[in-house]
Parts: sequence; C-alpha cells; structure tokens
Amino acid sequence: DNKPPLAFVPFAVFIWLFGHSIVGVRIAGAICLAVSAFLTYLVAGRLWGGLAGFLSGALTIVFVSLVPAGQATMAEILALVPLLGALTIATRYENVPKALFFVGLLISIAALVRLNLAYLAVLMGFFILFKQLCSTKQLPVAALTLYVGGGLVPITLVFLPYVWSGHLTTLINSAVLAPLRYSALQNSAIDSLRFHLKTGFGFGNALLWVGFIAGVGMCALKWSHYTKTQKQGKFVITAFFLGTALSIINTGSAFYHHLIQII
Repeated sequence: DNKPPLAFVPFAVFIWLFGHSIVGVRIAGAICLAVSAFLTYLVAGRLWGGLAGFLSGALTIVFVSLVPAGQATMAEILALVPLLGALTIATRYENVPKALFFVGLLISIAALVRLNLAYLAVLMGFFILFKQLCSTKQLPVAALTLYVGGGLVPITLVFLPYVWSGHLTTLINSAVLAPLRYSALQNSAIDSLRFHLKTGFGFGNALLWVGFIAGVGMCALKWSHYTKTQKQGKFVITAFFLGTALSIINTGSAFYHHLIQII
C-alpha cells in the first residue's frame, strides 16, 4: 500500500510539532478537517449565502467524522485541504485566468497526497478546455498553460531530489507503477461503485446521500433563477465532484474512508 511522496510530509511536520504522539497527530488531523470545513463554508457561502455556508461547513465535520476511520488522520483528510483550496479559488475567481495556475497547483498537491486524485487533475483539464471552447469558440492555450504549469510545480519539486540522487527509477516504481499495478488487481469500477453506494447508506450517512439528491433536485428546479456566477460555480462543483467520484471508483480498492474525498 504505497503512498505518494507528499503524503508523508504533513505527518513529518506534525511529528516535528507535537513529537511522537498519536494524540498530537490526531489534533493536527482535526485542524485539517476544520480548515476543510471553513473552505466549504467559503464555497457554499458564495453561491448560496452565509447560512448555507455555515451548515455546509458544520455538516462536513459531522459526516467526515461518521465515516469509519474518519476520526483518524487519514491521507484523505490531508488531501481535502489543497483539494478544497482549489475548489474555493475556482468558484471565487472563475473569471480570473491567472487563478487557474493556483487551481492546478493545489490539485497537483492533493494528487501527490492521494494518488487517485490524478484522475481529477486530468478531468479538470478537459473541463477547462470544454468551458473555454463553449464560451469563446477558441482553443484555450493560455488557460491550459496556466493550469498545467501550476500542476507541474509540485511534481517537479518532488522529482528533483530523486533525479539529483540518482533514484528516479525508485520513485517511479514505488509511487507510480506499483500503485497502478495494485489498482489493476483490485475491484472493477462497477464493483467499487456498488460497494461505496451500499456502505454509504450503511454506516449512517444516508442523510448525506438524501441531502445530495434533494440538493441536486432543488438546483435543477431553481436553475433559471440563478445568477451567472451561481451557475458557473455549480458547474465547477459538479466537475470537481464527478472527477473525484470517478477517481475513487477507478482506483480498484474500495474502503469506507475513500468517501471522505467527496463528502
């Protein structure tokens, strides 16, 4: 069960700050979850108002905590911070092209903590391409360059020490090829989807799924009343959700705590 290189960095920082203490590491995980809840508040608050933002942030903490192993400091909880950071920037600065650099940067960091999110990184590139083609009818070279450029920054910083020390092959084998091989030996995407749908209702998060379905229905009914900013924000959230969900079910292995990434 190999982890991407950046998954170890937060734990190293936590141990440096709190010492070799399980309590300290779990407190750090709680801080990451609190930051994630605040970012959720910012996203929801911008699109639906302050009350919706507050409820979304509070429910993020509740539902993540209900997931088996959600109380521990899992890689999924660590990845939520850059992942939601990218979503916050994408929804608040959707009309600022330079913001795409930071979106790519943060999604790349998240993928280097949870490798399955590499699917999201690729799919968001296609989303940017589709969105720009629909609005301008031109190939968004500048937008894609900024997005890809931001994504390459953390990847380059991770690869450089291995290149300099002559261990690049070790990195590729352990962080890329081994996880891909492991994933190929696990469940199919259909089996993973079935598992997550079943367990999603089974461990107490039925309210989350019901709320999600009801929310989608309400958005559809009120779509004509939304402002352009709200519509753009919902498209971005949908792209993030679908990309993250697809990344989870396509990794092969199916565990309860993987759902933390889409809660």
